[in-house]
Parts: sequence; structure tokens; C-alpha cells
Amino acid sequence: MNTKGTGTARTSAPELAPPPRRSRSAQIRAFAAAGVVCHLATAPPGQIVDPPDRLSSLRQGSGASSPAVDWNAGVAARVTYTDNALLSAKGAERSDTFYELAPFLSVTANAPRLQGTATYAPRYVARTLDAGPDSEGLRHRLDASGNALLVGDTVGVQARTTVADVNTNTFGTLSFDPTTSATNRSTYKSFDVSPYARGRIAGNTEYIARYGYGWVDDGIRNYEVTQQTVSGLLANLTGTYPYGWRLYADQRFVSYSNGALDYDRSFVTALAHYSLARDLRLGLGTNFSRSNLVLSDTGKNSGSGPTATVEWSPSPR
Repeated sequence: MNTKGTGTARTSAPELAPPPRRSRSAQIRAFAAAGVVCHLATAPPGQIVDPPDRLSSLRQGSGASSPAVDWNAGVAARVTYTDNALLSAKGAERSDTFYELAPFLSVTANAPRLQGTATYAPRYVARTLDAGPDSEGLRHRLDASGNALLVGDTVGVQARTTVADVNTNTFGTLSFDPTTSATNRSTYKSFDVSPYARGRIAGNTEYIARYGYGWVDDGIRNYEVTQQTVSGLLANLTGTYPYGWRLYADQRFVSYSNGALDYDRSFVTALAHYSLARDLRLGLGTNFSRSNLVLSDTGKNSGSGPTATVEWSPSPR
């Protein structure tokens, strides 16, 4: 059984994520936050522009109409009580109370050619149950992401990084939330960078070409994971509306620093579309996929077949 009570004094504070649902414990939680905002530009802040993975972004321009930088600072506090902190068997439960204090500082930039955000939110955790030195103390977390246009509205780059203290067990990272049942802690690190080119050719035919590089170290395994992706999209979804077509290809390489389970995967799909409405599209076509680690019942590592899609992209308004 889970019982939680939450009250928020300020919605701009970074959210302290709730713990996973527990089948043999009851929780009571109180949460409060306060903060201040400082604007360093007269223009209002705009929404961070994500990388142009969807064709619709090609028709939305390059982002905000005027530059702006926003600084947000504050502090959040939370108290959590649980009657079964370690998810022990019946009769061996141990209760615990978590006390958390989390100041935060974030900056958001929104200019016509550069959008990004960065947040640093350390969290101090204390608890009544003695569950080991890794279960309490100061925990750091830094998140940053950005998107920049380098050449006109055509060539850009996106990047993202996270460095955070997380709860872990022998199988890997569990949660950023210190109230989960794990008592071990490690530093999780990840980084992604993705240059891209986008535009139009032959009137209404649109394209996106992208290279992506990603790196992850969860802090508990003795190896790191890197991933490289090359992808391309060619489509005409507006010139012959409600009919359209799309061709997509993706090649992905994943490698581990210890040399285990390195693999690559290829995927190609071709679709013909029919739009029932501006935000609802049906697709029918064929695809081909290949993987060096997955075999069919006949021993092949590749295959092709028909595919059907239903795409719904509701307007944010």
C-alpha cells in the first residue's frame, strides 16, 4: 500500500521524483519548494527548441524571435516516511524517514540560433535508518542540453549531458530518487552530440541527415558504452496532401569498452501515407532490418517484410 501527500509552494523548482510503487510498504511524503527568478533580458523566455527529428520542425523556423536568458534559483525540501525501507519480507520490515534539502540553479537561453538549458541541483539526504554511508549525504546532479544552428537554417548541432549521483545495485542504475530500496550509490555520466542537416529539395521534398555519438558510464560496471548512429530521412508529406511518402534509413553501432556484445544494426523503411486529418496519418509500406546478434529461425541475421503505421501528432494548442 502506498500513501503519499504532496504540497508544492512553487512549480518552477526541479521535481523530486517519487519512488517506485511498493507492494509491501506505506509511505507518507511532504514536499515544499521555494525559489526566486531573475531575468537578464527584456524579452520573454521561449520554449527550448528540440533537434529537428520531425519534419514539422522544418516548417516552424529557427526558434525564438528575440534573445533571452533566464536564471532560476531556489530550494526544495521533502520528508518521506516508509514502513518498509528495504522492501524486506513480512516480519522483517524496517521503517525509515528521509529528510531532503535541494537547492537548485538553472539557466535557460533562447536566441534565434541558440537554445539551451542547464540545471545544477545538489541534494542533501539524511535518514533515520543506518543503511550504510552511501545511503545519505550530498548528492550532485547536473543536466544540460542545447541546440545551435551553424549555417543558415540548414546545418546545426544538438548536445546533451547528465552527471548525477544515483542509487544502484549489482544489475546497474536504479533511480535518481534516494528513497528507493537500494543502499549503494554511484556517479552516472552520459554525453550525446548530434550534428545534422535539414532542408528541402525539389519543392516539397524534405530531408534530414544526422550523425549521432553517445557515451554512457553508469559508474558501477567496469566498462563504458559508446553508440554511433547515422540516419537519413527523405519525405514529401505536403506537396500531394492528403497523400505522401517517406523513406528512412538508420545505421547504428554500439560498442563496449570491455569488448563484450559489440553490435551493429541497420534499418530501412519506405512508407506511403494517407492523412485522415492534419494530425492523423496512416502509412503502409515495407522495411528491411539487419543485426549482427539476432538470428531468425533459419539462421539469417536480416529480413524484410510489410509494415503499417498510425501516426497521431496532436497540436500543443
